[in-house]
Amino acid sequence: MSKKNEVGAGWAVVTGASSGLGALFAEKLAQRGLPLVLAGRDEARLTEVRQRVQRLAPGIDVELVVGDLGRQADLEALVAVLNGRVIDVLVNNAGF
Repeated sequence: MSKKNEVGAGWAVVTGASSGLGALFAEKLAQRGLPLVLAGRDEARLTEVRQRVQRLAPGIDVELVVGDLGRQADLEALVAVLNGRVIDVLVNNAGF
C-alpha cells in the first residue's frame, strides 16, 4: 500500500534515475509521497536507488524501467509502462 500522495493523484517519472541528480530527485519525490517510475540504463544501480528510496519512504511504490531512452524500443517500453497512468511530475534527466 502506498503512502498518501501529497502532490496529487499521479506518479512521478524520473529518467536518468540511476545516479546523480536523477537519484536525488527520486529520493525527494518519494519523501513527498509520490509513487515513482524510475528509468535508467543500469539495472543494478536503479535497483540500489529503489532500495534507498524505499528505506527513506517506506510504502512508496517504485517501479523500474531499464533501458536506453535513445533507443526507440526502450522508449516505447517506458511509454507502455506509463500508459493510462496520471503523471504529476516528470524529471527528464536522461543523458544524451
